[in-house]
Amino acid sequence: MHAFVDGNGRLQRWLVHQVLAAAGYNPPGLVFPVSAAVLRRLDDYRRVLESYSAPLRSYVDWWATESGNVEVCFLEAFDRFAAGVKDIVEMPDRQVERLRGFLQQGGGRLSTRAHEQEFAALTGTEAERIEALNTR
Repeated sequence: MHAFVDGNGRLQRWLVHQVLAAAGYNPPGLVFPVSAAVLRRLDDYRRVLESYSAPLRSYVDWWATESGNVEVCFLEAFDRFAAGVKDIVEMPDRQVERLRGFLQQGGGRLSTRAHEQEFAALTGTEAERIEALNTR
C-alpha cells in the first residue's frame, strides 16, 4: 500500500522527521537530511527493513497489481480480527493491536505470561475464543 504514486519515501521521511522533532533531537525549524543518510547506508537500511518485515510477511496476503504496485489485505484481516475480539470482550483498539502482536509472537497462542499480565482481564474461555479468531 503506497501513500504516494512514487512510493512511501516521502511519507517515511516525514515520519522520521516527526519522531525526531517530538523526541527533541533537533531544534525547531531544523530538518535533518534523512534521505542523504539513507542513501549513504542503503544496504543497512534495506537490512533493517527486511528484518522488521520478514516475520510479518506470512501474515499478509498480497499480490502484484496490473500497474506493478502491491495490493495488501492485512488491514482487512486485522479489521475482521478486531471486530471478532470486540464481539467477545470490550477492549480499546490499542489493546487489540497489542493482543494481535502477542498472538503473532506466540504462533497464534497467547503466552501464559501475557495472559496473566497484559491480558489478565481475559477469562480462559475468552482467550481461547480469541486464539481461534487469530487462526482463521
